[in-house]
Amino acid sequence: MAKKKVLFKIFAMGTILAGGVFSLNSCIFKTSHTENKDNSFENNTNNGQSNQHDLGTEDNNSRNLIVPESNNKPENDSIPQPESKPNIIPEPKPAPKIKPEIKPEPTPKPAPEIKPEPNENDYNKANHNQTHFVRPPFIAKFKIKNTDFSIATIFNHLDSPGTRKKGEYIEPKPSILLADSSNRQSDLNKQGAQEVSEFLGLIDVINENKDLANFVIYGGDTNIKNENFYLARKYPENIQFTLDRDLKLKKYDQKFLTSLGTSGKYSEQYDKMFFINQLPNTFKPKIITNGLLPYKVDIYRTFNDVISKAELEKLKGWKSKKNDKSTIRSQISDHAPVFTDVVFSNPIETLKVNEALRKNQTLSKEQNTIRIAHWNILNFGGPNQDAKTMAIATTIYKSGFDIIGLTEINDGRGNYVQNIVKLLNKYAGKERYKFVLQNKKDTNIRPEYLQSNKFGKAQQEQVAVIYDSQNFEFVSSRSYLKPIKYYKDN
Repeated sequence: MAKKKVLFKIFAMGTILAGGVFSLNSCIFKTSHTENKDNSFENNTNNGQSNQHDLGTEDNNSRNLIVPESNNKPENDSIPQPESKPNIIPEPKPAPKIKPEIKPEPTPKPAPEIKPEPNENDYNKANHNQTHFVRPPFIAKFKIKNTDFSIATIFNHLDSPGTRKKGEYIEPKPSILLADSSNRQSDLNKQGAQEVSEFLGLIDVINENKDLANFVIYGGDTNIKNENFYLARKYPENIQFTLDRDLKLKKYDQKFLTSLGTSGKYSEQYDKMFFINQLPNTFKPKIITNGLLPYKVDIYRTFNDVISKAELEKLKGWKSKKNDKSTIRSQISDHAPVFTDVVFSNPIETLKVNEALRKNQTLSKEQNTIRIAHWNILNFGGPNQDAKTMAIATTIYKSGFDIIGLTEINDGRGNYVQNIVKLLNKYAGKERYKFVLQNKKDTNIRPEYLQSNKFGKAQQEQVAVIYDSQNFEFVSSRSYLKPIKYYKDN
């Protein structure tokens, strides 16, 4: 009996030892397997439960291998494993997020104001203290060939003389502030405010263009009466007049008067010329201070010095009147051409003056003299003006005009100037003369003036400039469309 007890104990101890070896081997196997996983977390499913282990960081000596007491269970029963708390590595705290800099939102720009498309007539619109030229000045620049010098011309026809009355419109008188020791208010009141404003507005026109060329000259029918001849004294000293502003006009009777009167005499000194000379050593214009120098071509003498009446009577459009002077005034022009002689420092072969005009009207030209002229040619332009065209062309050619501005060309009829140029080239025997014409669009009177009756559509005219292309090269041209000061009496 004692032997049986000893054998039983030996058997029991063997069983316990065998179980311990099995359990230990099981632990060693698991450790080796976990290390092959690079110490990462592994999820193993066992009996529907999930266990997490990190055996690579666990101390094997800290495991308590519990050997269960023998309770006579069969060997193949599973041996419970020691409980192990998972070694959970705390997740690193995320770096604090950098809050983006909060910039204030820019103040939104206001939406652009939607403006209507600009009307062409909105440009250069006048206020109540301004007006416009009824016929805009035409500015043309010419280069003198074979030199570095240039000339600019300005030509136009100012508003009709006197106060305009049309419908409810009554033109105001000139401002009383213009009266001075040279200009009496009673004389100024013989004019309308419009032509006086235009005459004084020419100061701005020529000054604004003084740097356009070396020599800048104006010519035009100003409609400023004899009594107001000394309005020229209101011009600054840098502007010089061909007829000196201190000239004793009355002393010379009709010599410097340019408008043909109805009685067969010259009546008014309407046609004026003045200039700005940037190079006085190069350009030497002749200023008339007495009665010795000529200023106009006396067209009352057309049939004697220029062309015979018999030759003109053969041509289309000619209508004789009661006498020669009346015929000339109605069929050719009611203005005489006027001119300024400018002696040029360089040699230049300019156009010659006809023998009859040299002798009978003392219109000789000195050597190297450029003769610049203006002529109001009275309602020019149309298909039945052959006689008028020939009279004008012959006068220009025989007077030796190198550059001439022609005004009072009927609205839209500027192309008829080509007929004058054709005759000039016929006389010259070669294509020597050319012309430049003012843009028809520039001459349209503004609607507000037509609607108010301040201006009438019949006042629309063009300007043409004929020039000798042998000596001059056309460079550019434009019209002066800006408003000017209105010198009206309130």
